[in-house]
Amino acid sequence: MITSFERLQDRVTDVVSDYVYSMKETNAQELGLDPRAGYCLFINKEAIVVTLTRAGSLDYYGGFEYISSDHVSVLGEYKFYRLFDNYGTKCDRVWECICKYYGMQYEEEGMECE
Repeated sequence: MITSFERLQDRVTDVVSDYVYSMKETNAQELGLDPRAGYCLFINKEAIVVTLTRAGSLDYYGGFEYISSDHVSVLGEYKFYRLFDNYGTKCDRVWECICKYYGMQYEEEGMECE
């Protein structure tokens, strides 16, 4: 017997998967990271996403283990490293990678990405 919670969980998983697969698929090198940090990552201008099974590599080799928990969300089978937390604070590490991927200039002090 399928419970209503299981149905809810399936629906959430489907929605999250659809969102992730609408993002651009990339790898760690394209984000300016050690290649061991990840071979199948997803990115847009709001977040970097990895499957939970591969999050350890991104955390360790990509330095994402130091990202504040305010910028990290786990939804379904994915770990999201968000550019902004719920208070509008920008995450430097995520910003740097987004700038690298999209070919924008990153300036550490002013956090300008042009």
